[in-house]
Amino acid sequence: MNFALQGLYKVLVVDARTKRVLWEQPEWRKNLILNDGFERIATNFICENFLYAYAGTGTRSNNTDSSLTGDTAACDSLGNVTLNVGSTVVFDLGTPGEIANIIKWTNTGFEGRILTTPTSRTATIVPVGSSQTGSFVLYKTNQYELQSETARTSTYFPASPWCGTGIVGNEVVHQRTWDFAEETTLTTYHEMGVGWSMTALSANTTFSRFLLHSPVSVDVGQQLRLIYQLRLVMVPSAATAKTANIVGMSSTTGYEQFTYLGLSKVLATGVTSYADAAGYSNEPCQSTGIRIFVSPDNTAISTGLGATPVDRVSGAFGKDVTSPGYVAYSGQRIKEVTLAVGEGNMTIGSMGVGSGTGYVARDYGLVFVFDTPQVKDSSKTLNLQFYWNWKRVLQAD
Repeated sequence: MNFALQGLYKVLVVDARTKRVLWEQPEWRKNLILNDGFERIATNFICENFLYAYAGTGTRSNNTDSSLTGDTAACDSLGNVTLNVGSTVVFDLGTPGEIANIIKWTNTGFEGRILTTPTSRTATIVPVGSSQTGSFVLYKTNQYELQSETARTSTYFPASPWCGTGIVGNEVVHQRTWDFAEETTLTTYHEMGVGWSMTALSANTTFSRFLLHSPVSVDVGQQLRLIYQLRLVMVPSAATAKTANIVGMSSTTGYEQFTYLGLSKVLATGVTSYADAAGYSNEPCQSTGIRIFVSPDNTAISTGLGATPVDRVSGAFGKDVTSPGYVAYSGQRIKEVTLAVGEGNMTIGSMGVGSGTGYVARDYGLVFVFDTPQVKDSSKTLNLQFYWNWKRVLQAD
């Protein structure tokens, strides 16, 4: 099961007394999800990663585009990267927030994570096995704070549509809006971000950083306002053919789909809650209170993302999941169960993952339906593993 995350933002200036909008950024702009934010998906609810807004005066770029200088880079199948001789762009820019962490070739879209502190001209990346050459973009995803932070805020603008969660097709849109403190002197902001701590200047608490497309000046008696959207593309959001990898079963073809969201969501008040009856079953970080079920029900998947799924409770068996440790930068969490010889014995028509607080085969966030139901009896144990994979869309305006 796959998630693709991307962040977008708008900046406004409002009158501190009347809240009248004095200026609004005309379009949604992109921003860069940092390594700290990417990794925190493994341990915290998605909507708990952007609780607060940050602002500052730093002007450091989030990326370096070699097409602007005519530079190229070559990578062999072992992951060794070399910049072209005499290039203007360098990997090692001298300070931790500046060292390039991800390289993406523009002609192929191939992305590589730099493993160690690089030299100015060479680096080693993963994954390996794919030779590349051409222009590229370096993304500074290892930044751990704003360059020059001056303010943080926890003040939500608590009303719809300023805060909330919605579904558009296969995309879940989480949105929060914050107002910063009223200005007492004219202040010009160049950078902003969102994160999970209100402690000023605390490092490694930034989910996403963005260099403003144009500096924003806020005068005395005015407030800076930020709207931030975290957009989450969920795949598969419709019934999709899949062959499950289950040793010992004669036929494991079928269809899988996200059903209920099973995610955290943002309420109109700005606080985090659960989206629906599936609880937090599709949150990669969550294993407590989550169950995997098997059911004899073989009814085809017939509802869309976020809608009430088919009730598969009759004859179903559920068991609490466990989750192996997270491998750094893998963007993957596993939830699994082992059904012993005396557990879940039936002709299995479907299986899935859902909330363990009620009927798991009714309140589930994802399901797999077999084309041909398969028998699990007292002569067999059955190990089931479901994988949640996430990636960030690399973007930096």
